[in-house]
Amino acid sequence: IEIDTDLQAHLRSLAVAQNKLDLIPADALTVNYNQWGSSLRVVGNLPYNISTPLLLHLLNYTQSIDDMHFMLQKEVVERLAAKPGTKDY
Repeated sequence: IEIDTDLQAHLRSLAVAQNKLDLIPADALTVNYNQWGSSLRVVGNLPYNISTPLLLHLLNYTQSIDDMHFMLQKEVVERLAAKPGTKDY
């Protein structure tokens, strides 16, 4: 799922992507992940500004998602792992 039209064009042009990549031109925050059935595996390199909203959105579809694997910025991970009342929380 990619919203950036320039990146969409680049991904479509890659030889390795031919017949191996199903690119969905959409906003990941508005997608209904149930439409692909159960047993989804979600993988992504998330930009800082979308990390938390996307993770919260995906929690609405846990019945369809087997697992999720993301690369996140250090600050996002520190915030997610922080204990309440700490500076990072």
